[in-house]
Amino acid sequence: ALRGEAQASGGAASDAVLARLPPVKIDEGTFKYVLLRVTGEAGQQRHLVRGTLGAAYHRDVAAPYVRECNELGVQVKILGGGRIRQ
Repeated sequence: ALRGEAQASGGAASDAVLARLPPVKIDEGTFKYVLLRVTGEAGQQRHLVRGTLGAAYHRDVAAPYVRECNELGVQVKILGGGRIRQ
């Protein structure tokens, strides 16, 4: 369901909006992370890493960032994830 929500996002944001998204947002400790590819309206793409301490599942990490991207009009695709120690 979350991947569908991510793929349904518009992609109408300018590349300037895309450029303002921080490339990495992760907590301290050992936790799950996701790799996202975001695309602006002109086709510019960036990869973002997001990680949240205490998230039970990778979808719990991705959900708030997918919603944020949808609100900004940035198209987002969840590419994968894993566990990381910071």
